[in-house]
Amino acid sequence: MPFGVSVAEVLDRAGAKDPAAVQVGGASGEMIGRTDFQRRVCFEDLSTAGAITTFSSRRNVLEIVAYYMDFFIDESCGYCTPCRVGNVFMKKALEKIMRGLGEPSDLDYLSELGKTIIATSRCGLGHTSPNPILSTMKHFPLVYSALLKERSGGLEAGFDIQGALDEARTIAKRRSLIYDATYGSDE
Repeated sequence: MPFGVSVAEVLDRAGAKDPAAVQVGGASGEMIGRTDFQRRVCFEDLSTAGAITTFSSRRNVLEIVAYYMDFFIDESCGYCTPCRVGNVFMKKALEKIMRGLGEPSDLDYLSELGKTIIATSRCGLGHTSPNPILSTMKHFPLVYSALLKERSGGLEAGFDIQGALDEARTIAKRRSLIYDATYGSDE
């Protein structure tokens, strides 16, 4: 397909069924939704070297993003701290949101951390690794906001203590107090 073609034309020619999201430019590119399918594949709009991935409405956008973040964490050479540590922090914040424990301030945190990683990383991997999260925050804001907890005047727990203790319980071969209270203890 020539540069300048719209994403809608690419999807039509490919026979895409029920496209809901399109990743243009590979894992470090930009993910767009249906409202942006008229955008053009070109250097001035959606630049790519040819990688275009289509996802149907049956796919969870945040699971896709988490997968891409795992890729960047794994591929980081570890030389510079922004990429080596920043991507891990971004993934942890994403997972917090995916578990329904995120707050609106977590979106600000992700945005600022992503910008910092882009500006301070030494190579192209770090300069583009925050893109899966940043582009989906921009193009799929309702996916994120649907999972956020709203604070109501009082304080709400923003930390899942039971979840944090699960690994220690597994190592120590202990069950949680919630399990024992629900199912009884045989000890």
